[in-house]
Amino acid sequence: MNNKIESIIDITGYTLSADSHDELLAIRDMLFLMAQITYALTQEGENSAFLSIRRSQMGKFFEQIGLQIDDVMATAKPTAKVVDVPSHVH
Repeated sequence: MNNKIESIIDITGYTLSADSHDELLAIRDMLFLMAQITYALTQEGENSAFLSIRRSQMGKFFEQIGLQIDDVMATAKPTAKVVDVPSHVH
């Protein structure tokens, strides 16, 4: 029986540039801002206040968020390590 070592690549995660990380932080902050704008401050405000936003505006907002995330994800690079695994050849 021969013992042979095979190398495989194990993807351990992804790295982002500093600019891409900053872009993700900006997207996160924008989502938190939208949440704060949407929440009512009091129960009375919840029952009586309406938030009027056109569907086209909301669609554009979600589309922009998706495009920004897509741009950031395109810059993600896999980090990998080479792992030696013994295999048995008969």
